[in-house]
Amino acid sequence: MSIYNTDLVRANYDIYAVVTVQDDYTGGLQTALRQIHNTNGVYWFSADGRKVDVTAIREDFIRREDQIKDALKWYRETKWNR
Repeated sequence: MSIYNTDLVRANYDIYAVVTVQDDYTGGLQTALRQIHNTNGVYWFSADGRKVDVTAIREDFIRREDQIKDALKWYRETKWNR
C-alpha cells in the first residue's frame, strides 16, 4: 500500500485530510477521511500504518483560505457588485 493522493478539506470548523491509498498488488484505490493531529507543532495523520506529516500542506491551505477571505472582503468594499 502506498499513499496516492492527499488533499485537505474543512469540515465542522476543523481541517481534515482526504487520503487516497493505492494497493500495490491490485492497483485499487481507497479514499478515506482522516483527522489531523498536532504533536509539538507538527501536524500529521495516520494512514497506511504510518504517520504522514502535513504541516506544510496545512499552512498552505490556511494561507489560501486567508487570501480568499481578503479577496471577498475587497470585492464587497469596492461596490463592484451592483
